[in-house]
Amino acid sequence: MHKLQANSGELLETSPDPAKSVASWDMTFCQYLGEDSAVSVFATYLCAPGKLMDNNQLMGVLNLSYYLTWVTHANYLTSVTSAGVEEITVDETDEEGNVIGTETHLAECFYMLDDMGYVWAVWMYPTGEGTYGATLGVYPTDLVGKLPFPVREIL
Repeated sequence: MHKLQANSGELLETSPDPAKSVASWDMTFCQYLGEDSAVSVFATYLCAPGKLMDNNQLMGVLNLSYYLTWVTHANYLTSVTSAGVEEITVDETDEEGNVIGTETHLAECFYMLDDMGYVWAVWMYPTGEGTYGATLGVYPTDLVGKLPFPVREIL
């Protein structure tokens, strides 16, 4: 990947070869979760935010295959975009999964579209050095069943 100066086309930086990354089907810049960072989607995966020039997209992922299969009967995610930052409240649980309180986080919201036409939202927030928590929602649209995505084999 190459970082260019927009006005002149001057090459500013070249990324190293990807360590263990795979090609992304779509990506979007983060507005909150890191300067020059982006998230991307590939098949059923949403990658954790990472600097584009590190060329390590999809190193840490949220695998949505179970949700896509059982909730919307979708096969894969098609696109992703950032919807900005908002404050969210999430349940705090103990080791057994019992709710013991709530926590408030600043989270970046990302909208994703699946191949059945449903819109997914994930609110992602930092929980430590390089780790993230997330909450997930799904929204029906009038696109459900009407999108002409080709059938593709998922690797």
